[in-house]
Amino acid sequence: LITIITFFVLIVSPWVIRNYKVYHAFVLGGTQAGEVLYTSYNPRQGYLYGFTTIDEIMIFASTIENEVERSRFLFKKALVSIKERIREVPRMEILKVVFFWSIFDWEILSSDPGRGVYNFFYGFFLPFSILGAMMLWKDFKKYAVLFNPVIFFQLLALVFFGSPRYRMAIEPSLIIFAGAGINYFYGKIYKKNIFYLSMIILFCFNFLVYLYSDQLKIFTKHILQNLGLLG
Repeated sequence: LITIITFFVLIVSPWVIRNYKVYHAFVLGGTQAGEVLYTSYNPRQGYLYGFTTIDEIMIFASTIENEVERSRFLFKKALVSIKERIREVPRMEILKVVFFWSIFDWEILSSDPGRGVYNFFYGFFLPFSILGAMMLWKDFKKYAVLFNPVIFFQLLALVFFGSPRYRMAIEPSLIIFAGAGINYFYGKIYKKNIFYLSMIILFCFNFLVYLYSDQLKIFTKHILQNLGLLG
């Protein structure tokens, strides 16, 4: 713990000192925390995360030249939004989880801004990640170094919001979980040729789904709308 804290302080300190010299205020990270928090409880169109909200509050905030004051202003407005829309918070929290684990990527894989593309490799190993995590959860203390980042970033996504871009930090853990899941699946198959064939078929199926991303995206959107998650 002492080692982690020491290196954390060494890495962050130069930026904190820089922020204090520029803004004359203690800013641990960036100056957009208020904007991100406000957006997380006032998403565009009521459900789109990963896109900057544009409303009267955000337009007024853009006129505040000092970034620290702007962030504080939006942070206060975010708290007001939570109080005023408290009944909608559960729906938004579920959406944050859905967007965090989304098999569609509209930030990195998509060449067209905002166009969700099916992440076929993530879609391929995610079921094995879930299986592997279930197997390793029984010995949580031994594998805590893999589970803790996943838990931390999921909780962080609940406070702010989740998207495929923010999930990248935990994908190394997910890939290791997938390795454990594939190994378990391999051990359960008596004829290994069937195992190899099933893996090839599964990978090809995911790539085929990738080619028809738009159709799957529309289908998924209708499901979320019927569940009342998209408003």
